[in-house]
Amino acid sequence: MGGGGNSQTYNQSGGNVLTWKLEETQSYQNDIWGLHITERWYAGGTSQTKDEIVCAPGTCPILTTAQLTQTPTINYDAVDSIMYLDVGANWNVSDKTQLYTQVDNIANIRPPDTGAQNANNTLYDVIGRMYRIGVRFTN
Repeated sequence: MGGGGNSQTYNQSGGNVLTWKLEETQSYQNDIWGLHITERWYAGGTSQTKDEIVCAPGTCPILTTAQLTQTPTINYDAVDSIMYLDVGANWNVSDKTQLYTQVDNIANIRPPDTGAQNANNTLYDVIGRMYRIGVRFTN
């Protein structure tokens, strides 16, 4: 588990890292084959910066143009928590050769809305489901 300090505020153009992140891996390996599952969970929070005012349409304070530039209003300020599931397998063809496969974000979950125009690609999986297959050689 990892924490990001006291903050629950994060977005692409500023803010801090999310408050909690949990990554768990379960695996089984024998002489011939192996499986592993990884869960990546990111806590929810808020995308608000210190200068924004959260208010519903029609209830926002009346601000001058200069005030709106310094203190914009928003009507939504929640970032949902999210969990990604990654699954992989391997097969030992010989003592020195292993075939492997991996599927990241197996459910193809999109990043949560952070209030920014683009998803925060430093925190979230913005690619979606990704497949990998390969061969490992050892001496």
